[in-house]
Amino acid sequence: SASTISNNQVLVCATATEHKSASAATSVKTSVKNTSKPAPPPKPVASVTPPSSCPSAVATTAQIVSAALAGCKIPGPSSPPAVSSKPVATVKVTDKEVSGVATSNSSAVTNDQATFSANALAIQASVEVAQINEAVIFTSDAREHERAAVILGRTGYVRFEPVGFTWSGSSEADSLIAIASFATSGTKTISLRVDYRASTRFSLSEPWQIVGQVFVVAETRIQVAEPAKSRETPPPRTKVVPRLVFASCETMPSAYRC
Repeated sequence: SASTISNNQVLVCATATEHKSASAATSVKTSVKNTSKPAPPPKPVASVTPPSSCPSAVATTAQIVSAALAGCKIPGPSSPPAVSSKPVATVKVTDKEVSGVATSNSSAVTNDQATFSANALAIQASVEVAQINEAVIFTSDAREHERAAVILGRTGYVRFEPVGFTWSGSSEADSLIAIASFATSGTKTISLRVDYRASTRFSLSEPWQIVGQVFVVAETRIQVAEPAKSRETPPPRTKVVPRLVFASCETMPSAYRC
C-alpha cells in the first residue's frame, strides 16, 4: 500500500497479487497392435545317437567336418552359440496418449484505492447579535478524529490531528478560541482555517505513518447593531410665583402690584 495527498485529500492505494494454480488430468489410452507373424512350429529333429568314437578335441578343418558328419558335438571355442527358437514380436504403437497432470501457474493483480477527507468545521459565537465594541467569543469543533474504509478486504485508517488555527476577519488568533469586537454595525464575516496532520495505517497494532497535511475552511456571520438611543428629558419648567392683584394687569395696569 501507499499514501499521498491529492486535492487536499488523503489518497490510499493498495495492490494485491493472487497466485492461482490450475491442474488438469489427462487420461491414458494406448492401443498396441502386434504386427509380428506367429512363428511356424519347429520341425521334428531326428534323434541321432552320437558314436562313442567322437573326438574330444578337433584342430583341423578336416577333423571338424568329420566330427560333424559323424553327428558329434564339435568341442572347443568354435562351437556356435545356441539359437533361441522363440519368435521376436514386432510391436507397433498406433495410438498413444501420455498420461499425467498438467499444471499452470497464473497471477491476478487487483488494485483499489480510497480517499479520506477531514470532518467539516462549525463555528459558534457567544451571542447572535452583538453591539458595537462588544467582545464576542468564537470557538470551533475542530478535534482529532479518524476515518476508515475497506480497501481490498482490509480496513484502512486515517487520523487527522489539528496542528494550526488561522482566524480571519475582525478577529485573528492562532488557537481554537478567538475574541473579537466590532467598531461599526452591520453583517460581519469570521472565517477559520484548520490545518490537520494526516497519518495512515492498516492495523491497530501498526504504528501511524505520517502522510502530510490537509486543511479545512469554515466561516460564520454575525450581526452588529447600533446602540439604542436614550430618550431626551425636557428642560424643567420655571416655577410661577403667584401674585395677589385686584384685577388683571392687562386690563388694569394701574392695579396694585401690576
